[in-house]
Amino acid sequence: MSLISNISARTLLWFSCGVMLGIVANRIGSDVFNVPYATALMDQHSRLLSCELAADQQWRFQPNGEIPPKLSTCIQYFEDEYFYAHPGVNPISMIRALRQNAAAGRVVSGGSTITMQVARMSMKNTDRTVVSKLTELLYALCIESAHTKSEILQLWADNAPFGGNIVGFQAASYAYFARPPKELSWSEAALLAVLPNQPSMMYPGRNQAPLQAKRNTLLRKLYAQGEIDSVTMELSLLEPLPNGARDFPQLVPHLLVRCKQDGLGGQTVTTTIDAGLQGHVQKTVDNYTEYLQRSGIHNAAVLITHVPTGEVHAYVGNSRNENTHNVSVDMIGAPRSTGSILKPLLHAARLDYDMLPFQLLPDYPMSFSGFRPRNYTRTWKGAAPADEALAQSLNVPAIHSLSEYGVSKFLNQMQRVGFKTMQSSAQHYGLSLIVGGAEATAWDLAGVYSALSNSVQSFNKEGDVSPEAFS
Repeated sequence: MSLISNISARTLLWFSCGVMLGIVANRIGSDVFNVPYATALMDQHSRLLSCELAADQQWRFQPNGEIPPKLSTCIQYFEDEYFYAHPGVNPISMIRALRQNAAAGRVVSGGSTITMQVARMSMKNTDRTVVSKLTELLYALCIESAHTKSEILQLWADNAPFGGNIVGFQAASYAYFARPPKELSWSEAALLAVLPNQPSMMYPGRNQAPLQAKRNTLLRKLYAQGEIDSVTMELSLLEPLPNGARDFPQLVPHLLVRCKQDGLGGQTVTTTIDAGLQGHVQKTVDNYTEYLQRSGIHNAAVLITHVPTGEVHAYVGNSRNENTHNVSVDMIGAPRSTGSILKPLLHAARLDYDMLPFQLLPDYPMSFSGFRPRNYTRTWKGAAPADEALAQSLNVPAIHSLSEYGVSKFLNQMQRVGFKTMQSSAQHYGLSLIVGGAEATAWDLAGVYSALSNSVQSFNKEGDVSPEAFS
C-alpha cells in the first residue's frame, strides 16, 4: 500500500509539474507583461513635460528599451550578482535561503533571481508557498529560454515596484529626482536599485534610516567590486535621500490631450518642446492675462516655432489663472477670426504676381457692391505705397488689392498653404476675407508664417519668392 501511495504521489507531483510547465510555457507565447502605460510627453532633452496615470492608476511609463549603465550595474549587484551566469535559477542562492529561513524559523530570504522576480511580478504572485515558488521557478526557466538576459533585466526594471503607485525605473527617476534616468548619479541609481526590495515598507519619506543604510551598503559593495572609486563612493554616501515623491509636472496639459486625441494615449512621446522655454512662456502668458482680464479678455495662447526647422518649441494652450474662462479649452486648435493676419500673405502674392512694393494703392472712401470698408484710424491717406499700407495695416488698400487679385484665387492659395479651416466658398467670404472674414487656428498660422519666413529668406538669397513656397 505504501509503495502504491509513493508511486501515486510521485505521479501526481510530476503531473502537477507538467501542468504548471504547460501553463507557464503558454504564457511565454504572449507578452510577459500585459499592462497599461501612462501617457507622457518629454521635451527635446528628455525632460518630463506632462503625464497622465495609466488606466490602472499606476505611474508606469512605456518601456524604451534602455537601462542606464549605472542603474543596470546597481540592480545586478543588489538583486542578483550572478545574473549573467545562471539559467534563471541559482541553486546556491536557494540553498542559502533555505538555511537562513530554517535558522530564523520564518521566511527571511526567498533566494529568487531577477528572472524569478520577473516571473512573480508577471503572475502577480504574492504567496510565499512551496507551490508558488515551484511555479515561479518553472516560469523563470521558460522566460530564460525565450528572452535574452538584457531583455529580462529590462523587464524587471520596467515593472518593479518603487513605492506607492510608482512602477518602473523611469517613473521612479522622475518622481524622486525629477530628471531622466540617464542623468542619475551613482547614489541615486543605488537608491532606485534597493527600493523594489521592500517597496511598501521603505521608500523616500518612510523609514529613511534603514533605506539609507541599504543604499550605502550597496555603494560600498560597488567600491569593493571596482565599479566605482573611493572618491565617488565617499561623495555618494554623503548625498541625502529625497524626502518623498515629487508631483509630476504638467507643463503642457493641452498638448497632452491633443496627443491622446491623435491616438497616442498610453505612450511616451518625445516632442520638440523646450521645457525651460515652455515654463517661461506659460508664466508670461499668465502674467499678461491678468492685465488683459481688466478689459474682459480671459484667455490667451502662445505657439512658438523654430523657423528653420518648423519645430514647435513652446505650446501654451491657455492661461491658467483663476479667472480664466474654460481653462481646459485648447486655444491653439480653436478657430478664431484672422483679423488682419492675412494681409502680409496677400502682399507677398501680389508682389509675385503684378505689384511693386512702392506701387500706390487707393485709400479713400470706396464701395464694393455695398461693402464700405474703413480704416481702423477712421482717417484716409488718399493713396499709400503698398509696403506702407501693409505696415500700417490699412483696410481699404488691402481690400482694393484683393479685389484686383481675385478672392477665389487668393482663397485657393490660402487653402493650399495650410489653412484647413477655410472650407467655405469665395462667394461666402467675399472681400471681407482679408479683414477677418475667415477663421484660422494658431497652429495653422504658425505653420504658414514659418514657411513665409523661410520664403523671405530664400528671396533675400535668390531674389525670388512665390506663395507656393509657403507650404
